[in-house]
Amino acid sequence: FATLPGRATADVDYLSQSGTLIFAPGETRKTISIPLLNDGLFEVAETFRVILRNPAGLSLSAPSVITFTINDNEHGYSIERSPGQGAFFEIRLVVRENSGETLVNIYRDGDFNFTSSVDFRAHADDGSGSTATAGKDFVAASGTVVFGPGETNKTIAIHLLDDHLIELGERFIIELSNPTGGISIVEQQRWVEIQDKERNPLRVDPDFNAAVHYARGPGSDESDANLQVLPDGRIVMATPLWRLTGEDGVGIVRLLPNGSLDPTFQMASVSTLLQTLALQTNGQVLVGGGADLWINGQPVPQLARLNADGTLDSQYVARLPKPTNAVVLALAAQHDGKSLVATDNGGLVRLNSDGSVDPSFQPVLFDSAILRIILDNKNRALIWGGFSRVNKLSRPGLARLLPDGSLDNSFLATWNFGSIQYFALEDKDTVLVRFTNSDGLNTVARLTEEGSVDPNFKPSGNLNSSASVNLIAAAPRGRVLVSSTGQYGSGLVSNLNPDGSSDESLPDGTYTVTFPSDGGWYSRYSLTPEPSGNLLVKGDVLAVNGQRGPGLVRLLVDAPTPRIEVDMSSASVVETNGLVDVKLVRTGDISAPFTVNWATAGGTAQPGQDFVAAGGSVTFGVGESDHSISLRLLDNALLDGDRTVRLRVTLPNGALLPAVSFTIVNDDLGFVPGGSFAFPNGRFLMNVTGNLTRTNVRIEISSDLLGWGEWGQMPKDSQVINFDASSDKQLFYRLVSE
Repeated sequence: FATLPGRATADVDYLSQSGTLIFAPGETRKTISIPLLNDGLFEVAETFRVILRNPAGLSLSAPSVITFTINDNEHGYSIERSPGQGAFFEIRLVVRENSGETLVNIYRDGDFNFTSSVDFRAHADDGSGSTATAGKDFVAASGTVVFGPGETNKTIAIHLLDDHLIELGERFIIELSNPTGGISIVEQQRWVEIQDKERNPLRVDPDFNAAVHYARGPGSDESDANLQVLPDGRIVMATPLWRLTGEDGVGIVRLLPNGSLDPTFQMASVSTLLQTLALQTNGQVLVGGGADLWINGQPVPQLARLNADGTLDSQYVARLPKPTNAVVLALAAQHDGKSLVATDNGGLVRLNSDGSVDPSFQPVLFDSAILRIILDNKNRALIWGGFSRVNKLSRPGLARLLPDGSLDNSFLATWNFGSIQYFALEDKDTVLVRFTNSDGLNTVARLTEEGSVDPNFKPSGNLNSSASVNLIAAAPRGRVLVSSTGQYGSGLVSNLNPDGSSDESLPDGTYTVTFPSDGGWYSRYSLTPEPSGNLLVKGDVLAVNGQRGPGLVRLLVDAPTPRIEVDMSSASVVETNGLVDVKLVRTGDISAPFTVNWATAGGTAQPGQDFVAAGGSVTFGVGESDHSISLRLLDNALLDGDRTVRLRVTLPNGALLPAVSFTIVNDDLGFVPGGSFAFPNGRFLMNVTGNLTRTNVRIEISSDLLGWGEWGQMPKDSQVINFDASSDKQLFYRLVSE
């Protein structure tokens, strides 16, 4: 054998070697050692070869020449990052806002034996990507970092400013430039995320358990009209059939206020062309979509109506005007049974209660599609969409129609903020709006009943400069609810008084949405306000604040945030974990010590069966926002599903604080007791519990407990439904895994 140079130079990049390999009887392998030489230079990958020749006793098999690549270990300049970040997120450095002077490492990766330098700058990005403000959240800095021979890292100091506000994570940039010594920059910039030290997580409703997932609509509108809330708190929504049966399309279900399925409403199967839902006062449901819309296997082009029990209303035949292939994008139900219907070609009609066109509604011309319709107290219709003209008159995305369909000339929405992105109606027929300007920043405002900007509404805090407002809504008692989003699923909810000032009785609260691991950048969620003032978080949701609630979770916004809450990292624990640490978070002021007593009490988990009963006290020090307690879990090997442990929390004087809870996740595979539901039309919902990642988990079906056939592979999660089930036939199911 012998080494041969390529781009690598013999005896500069490697030591040349040659010799003879002698294989004894039975030997099949020999090793050649080729020393590499670290030259301390910044260079591209280089190659050399090893050739085999002059075989004796046997012939050479291919390959007889092997190429080796020497990858340079002198990589260049880079900036420190925080470890353990997922592939879908930007690689960033995470710091706490109360860190004061924070040291950040700048690396010169390689064996450089000479002096070189690189410039750095810590600043707010000029292209609107930054949410931190220099001089408010951090001190802008710049300078030059000099590396001596053999030095691989240097530190720079970035000073953080603690603003004592409850807010989302904010970020700024550290940027490298002007490298010397012929060394390149591996990573030119790093986002630095400032995590808030004030912890104020909104409480997730522990008594709300959605029986099925939510299927978000096809559009990007934050309102996402595939879910509607009745005045009594019941929820009509779409659920994805692929999660239940592996089929395309959605099912329309009605949930009770606690999230369980309403037994008086049978699920309707709808094709994938579903666009929007609307609720009529008599409990009927309007279903809008494309020209190929099907419900329960019946073609119902564009628009249909479900009865109050979920069955298809065969007496309702929508007669939308041409073109017949127009897609219904928005619906609004009037109190008299009539409905407004908007299509993607800019059309708008009013239908009578039987589906026929109402001739008394004047035709209106829009130059683009209508995306949302809301009726006010005087039965006037607020119309929002991408249009700029109505009946050839200028109306920049928002207009109001009179009850007869004519354009309301007394309402002329005027502003200088940019394009309108979202709106909500208040009780006094004033309009809450969210605008986005050319820089991507949001403005929250109120329009009077005539459409002008209300100068007396002055939103507090950072709302007028936030780049991430995703909801503005009317709340009980004349208040205004605003939600802003940050990075990586975080959110901040603000309760404002009618004049826009902060409601001190309901301070700002935060939430964090956890997406499915396979969701990537395509995961989305939206918010729906409930009549109670709380918020439903819906969409590609796996958990909120660590509390599991796939697809649909309720945030308790209209209630003071408890002084103690369970941190999202401890919100779910697996029953096989044994001794676990549960992290408690104190909210609000952390400038003084704070002591609470705790004890296990209540929940669906049973002491002595699921966990060992315990209690104690916790003292939070000055500036300390979290503290852990220890509990021992018991693996009971029962098919009891996921269950909750509640902690009774009291002050030293005995005063009772709101209870907190966390979830014990079941590991034993089986059907959830009491977790099945039979729809009136014979369809049968099953909920499976336990570790579904086992090999080849599937369901088998039998009619006599003797012969078993395969019903199918387990869908993506724990909810399955049999569409072939019949109310006059008894069927049995069993789980099988390998």
